[in-house]
Amino acid sequence: SMRRWAHALVEESSAPARLAELPMWQALLQPPDPVVGLRPFNAAIDVGSTLDRVEVSVPAPVTASLLTTLPTLFHGGVEDGLLAALALAVCRWRRARQVSESSTLIQLEGHGRQEQIAAGADLSRTVGWFTTVL
Repeated sequence: SMRRWAHALVEESSAPARLAELPMWQALLQPPDPVVGLRPFNAAIDVGSTLDRVEVSVPAPVTASLLTTLPTLFHGGVEDGLLAALALAVCRWRRARQVSESSTLIQLEGHGRQEQIAAGADLSRTVGWFTTVL
């Protein structure tokens, strides 16, 4: 149930092993995070109606490599390849603007259905996302 799932997340968040991770996560968030763009994010004007869209067609062999070859070679998922491409693009963008910073903070949204977090969880009959931000 959603209730049991929520309780499992609360329990996991206060587990000694998770609490021991806190200094590591705090250290990861310490470096500066230079703006990627012309200005910092502004919640008042950076809304859906001001969004520009860029559409790119990718040839089928490239897509096949991203969906199958890349995850197999690197023992990861499609998202890992896309994040690596984003990291390379950010590095190139920064280098062109003489911004010297080796890290970047990326916020991702997920479906929140990591069943391994709650022993015995079976979310296959649960409708909707448990949206997580990481």
